[in-house]
Amino acid sequence: MLEVLHRSKSRLPAWSPWVVVAAMVVLIAVSWLPALDLPLGDNHEGRILGRFGLQVRNFQELGMTGSGLASDWSPYAGSNYAHHPPLVNGLHVAIASIFGIGEWQLRLLGYVSGLVTIIGMVVLLRDLRIRWSAVLLAVAVTISTGYFWLFARLGLGIALIVWTVVAIRRLVEATDPSGWLTGAAAVLSFATVVSSWQGMALAALLGIWLWSRRGFDRPTLIVGIAMTLAALAVGGWIASASGIGSLVAHVEDRSSAVEFGVIEFVIRQFAYFWLFLPVWYLALTIPC
Repeated sequence: MLEVLHRSKSRLPAWSPWVVVAAMVVLIAVSWLPALDLPLGDNHEGRILGRFGLQVRNFQELGMTGSGLASDWSPYAGSNYAHHPPLVNGLHVAIASIFGIGEWQLRLLGYVSGLVTIIGMVVLLRDLRIRWSAVLLAVAVTISTGYFWLFARLGLGIALIVWTVVAIRRLVEATDPSGWLTGAAAVLSFATVVSSWQGMALAALLGIWLWSRRGFDRPTLIVGIAMTLAALAVGGWIASASGIGSLVAHVEDRSSAVEFGVIEFVIRQFAYFWLFLPVWYLALTIPC
């Protein structure tokens, strides 16, 4: 019997698991579709997308310089908002220049990023030589949680982070990496640094890992230069848009808040876990 099952599995085409992956992507896309054009609500998504909408509108009306490099979000606030790396701002400007400004245009970036994240998770797990059955089960479990359904579609999510890990890991393992792989790792590293603070922190760790495994060879230097240029670009954008002092004041305000400190933050994260992750998912994380 086992021999028959083994033969039946071996007759399956190599691409057949990707049909399941495609079905997962389509399922999530269809589940997100009804909310694509909804009005922005008084919630986390609505506040974030509303800010980007104001910044894009001001960029189109005031130009690059007048809008503080797409950081002006008046009339909500008189000062520019440049407290995060600028890639998402730039992508929203690009999308608006093609499709215009509206609810679905503001959500488009996050929706596409969330779907790309699913594919990235599959590629990463397969690169780790995990069997297809385990990969498909793990990804299916992840995308079935409310946490993924809500937060994977906000901004760039973790799409760039996942794909950068894939590229750097392949670069680490490659004996003679191709120019395409080195270039892809450099571009993804640059994009990850200019996308978010957590992306910048992870890129630094990946750069250290790459150097520890390959030394100062050509691919390591190219990726390192890309990360350095990205960090300089982020600093230049913040300095030009609102000034470093504004960012420092923002960090001090966030870190010194008496009514909402570190302990309150940790408590809220655990509350989110219980709210958005089912009990069976939390139970499975214990042995992991």
